[in-house]
Formats: sequence, C-alpha cells, structure tokens
Amino acid sequence: MSNQYKVNNSLDIKSIYQNEIDEFRKHMEPLLKKYPCYDTDYGLLRWLRGSKFDKEVAAEKMKWSLNTINAVGTFDKDFSSVEKIETILKAASPSAEYFPGGIIGYDKNGYVLILHNIGKAHPRSLIGAERVSQFYINSIYGYEATQCLIRSEEAKRGCKLGAVVIIDLSGFSYDIVFHLPATKIYISAIIMLQETVNLLEFLGNDWKDILVGRHGAKFLPKRYGGLLGDDIFRKGGEVPNSVAQMNKKYVADEKLKKITVSARDEAVISICVEKPNSRLFWYFVCSSGDIDFCVLFEKQEVWPRFRIYTEFTAEYNEIVCKEVGTYQLLFSNKHGRVWSKCIQYYIDVKQPLA
Repeated sequence: MSNQYKVNNSLDIKSIYQNEIDEFRKHMEPLLKKYPCYDTDYGLLRWLRGSKFDKEVAAEKMKWSLNTINAVGTFDKDFSSVEKIETILKAASPSAEYFPGGIIGYDKNGYVLILHNIGKAHPRSLIGAERVSQFYINSIYGYEATQCLIRSEEAKRGCKLGAVVIIDLSGFSYDIVFHLPATKIYISAIIMLQETVNLLEFLGNDWKDILVGRHGAKFLPKRYGGLLGDDIFRKGGEVPNSVAQMNKKYVADEKLKKITVSARDEAVISICVEKPNSRLFWYFVCSSGDIDFCVLFEKQEVWPRFRIYTEFTAEYNEIVCKEVGTYQLLFSNKHGRVWSKCIQYYIDVKQPLA
C-alpha cells in the first residue's frame, strides 16, 4: 500500500492513460448517462485497469455491475458520510451490527480506511441470521458507499485515491469457520486474494507504528495506535436469536409449489403482471446446496442473479413491476454437475396501492 501512495502522490496517473479513458468514456456513453456518478476519469480508469485495459471486458463488467447496483436500490441511498452509511446498513439488516469493523473514515492521505476484525466474527450465527440475498445487498451497499467516499475525495484533491483495508487477525481461530457454508465463504475469499496478492502486506510487531506513520494517529482508533474512540466500529460477536428471527419469513407448506431443476439445467416460472407498479413477491427454499436465482423482464435482469443457499433461512424478496407484461423467475442449476435441486416456492403479485 505504501508503494501505491508514492505512485499516486508523485504523478497524475490519469494523464498517462488519458487517451484510453476518453475512448472508454465514449464507448460507455449511454451507460454513463444513466449512472452519471461513475463518469469520472479515475472511476473509468479503475474499470480499465481491473480488466487489463480490455475495453470490451471492462464494458461488460461495468454494465452488469452498475445495473445490479441499481436493481437493489443502491443509487437511491445517501452515502455521503460514514454515519449515514452505518445507519443505512443497520436499517437494511439487523445482523449488520455483528459484522465486526466497517468504514472508519479517511486517512491523512485521503484514502478510505476500512477495518475488518475477523477474529470477532461468529460465522456460525451470522450464516443463519439473514437470507443470503441480503448479505449480497449489504455488501453492494458497502462497496458503493466506499466508492462514493473515494469519488468525493478525489474531486477535492485532484488525484487518484482508493481504499485501505486493515484486517485484524487477533482472536482468529479456524474453529469459527468449521461450518460448511462459512468454510465455503472463506475458501472463496482465499481464492480471490491470490489475484491481488501484490496488494497485501502482513505487518509484524511494530504494526501500530506503521499504521500511525502511514495513516495518521488522529484517523485511527486507539486500539490501532490512534486517537479515535474504539466505539466507532461494529463490535461483532454471536448474533442473538432474537435478532436472527427479525427478518425471517415463513410460508405455510400447503401454499408452496414444487419444481425440480436438473443438474446443468434451468427452470423458468412465468408470471403475468397486468397493472404497472404491482409488487412481485417471491419466497423459496432449495432442497440441498445452492441455486442461482434472478428475475427477468424482456430478457433483462430486473432482479440480479445471486447464488442462493437456503439451509438456514428461506429466500424472499419483492420488486416493483414498473411495466405490465411477463416476468420470469429463473432458477439455474447450470453449475450443478450431478444432483437435481427441488425448489419449493410461493409467488404473489400484489396490486399497486390506489
């Protein structure tokens, strides 16, 4: 991370790639008109660098990502401050309080500081505390909140910035991940980290001095050598059962229908919506393993594809159908090699309010 500071402080990095940025901006003009907050030189440069300057790959990733971010209502949120971000995350899911850490704020260099104290996490209780799609949504909110803070500071300082993630391993034990779904999550994280290994740095016994030197004492909590109170981030710990039950829904078995999705196959349930602004509600459980789920309208995702696991919590949500027509609920087992998946589901179209 220190090398990245030197690069960004020694030159205006966008000037090196200005031609590529301008070409990509022209290529993405329709999408940028829809999502103008992403029409910045440094923002476009991030997409290009993340795709090794393959313009077509960057365009495909950017289009899907921004449409997904929009589909879950992210662009309607105000992420202009850390306090507002925390309020939004906790309102979206009561279990958010038990994800230890969070966004601290800016450091002395203008980078967004994020803390993850994974030793204080309790995956066994977290995995059953909320439906899987809400974990995705809160992660999307957290990502976009970080990007909002970065864009704001880049506009003030006139240089490319980013985020610094401090991962606190104190108290970490492999015992906390010896639960199948949680283990899958951590293994996936390890695989992803291999692609960004050059950005990782493990600090030794002098870690506090290093953090203070790089980021500034007044921008860090006391626990990490700084001057801020240690109560500024989420504490983690085991999720109480009362909290875990708050966002759960149950549909009586007699109301559920069944559909079987073979391995390497998909199943589609078509629903006709006759009035604009009707609300399409779905609820389902998968017999074993996971299933990919999304909602389509005129071949476009109006609810993004998420891989859903329902062993502990049934999946449910709803969307506002702005247009009349046929909406398709897609269950995909294309990733399954052998086993079929039995889906028990309930779907309801709620008429718009008068």
